[in-house]
Amino acid sequence: MLSTVTIVVATAMLNGPDDSEQQASGSGGGLDCSAVTGHASGLEPAQERNAKIITAVAHTRGLGNSAATIAVTAALAESTLYNYANNGASTMLGSLEGRPLTEDERAVARRSMEYPHDRVGDNLDSIGLFQQRPMSGWGPPEVLVDPMRASGRFFDELVEVPQWDSQPAWDTAQAVQDSPSSNGEIYRASYPLAETIVTELTASNSGRPAGDEPAIDGGVCTPAD
Repeated sequence: MLSTVTIVVATAMLNGPDDSEQQASGSGGGLDCSAVTGHASGLEPAQERNAKIITAVAHTRGLGNSAATIAVTAALAESTLYNYANNGASTMLGSLEGRPLTEDERAVARRSMEYPHDRVGDNLDSIGLFQQRPMSGWGPPEVLVDPMRASGRFFDELVEVPQWDSQPAWDTAQAVQDSPSSNGEIYRASYPLAETIVTELTASNSGRPAGDEPAIDGGVCTPAD
């Protein structure tokens, strides 16, 4: 996945986030999970947890269900809501750079393996729920493989899209992700399910017995057992 941000990446972006980046991504002050007391049917626990985190970041930022649905739409299309590390083994040619990854770029991608993740992929240097790329300026692996901070980076870009909340969700997702293999159709296909997921997650205690609400574990929303 390629981004709208410049391919010229400062060394600091590859080596680690600074305090301002953490604050911007919503990781500095914890996460308000009060909006995600519902249950999304048909998802594996890891998928539901990731959808809850995305939705909670949107609400923590005051962006609401519209932004959450756009982000879940993108994550469904990019990763089926699984948090991917990257093993650096890609043999693909990047559409932006027109070449395979360099050894240094592979090493950066492999750093994601050092952090918690759900699955392992090798799509260029793409990492995390949104398959964001370090070399495209999205940030270092430790940010992109962290669902909360990766969601924050998505919303950083979303709010810069003119009229993001008044155009079709899939068009906004495409504007944020700038997917080279799509004109927005991959996001259009995932939008109906994303809308259902966010609606269910934000429906108070949907499908759960009274008192059985998601825990807040280290600032991250987790499905109840």
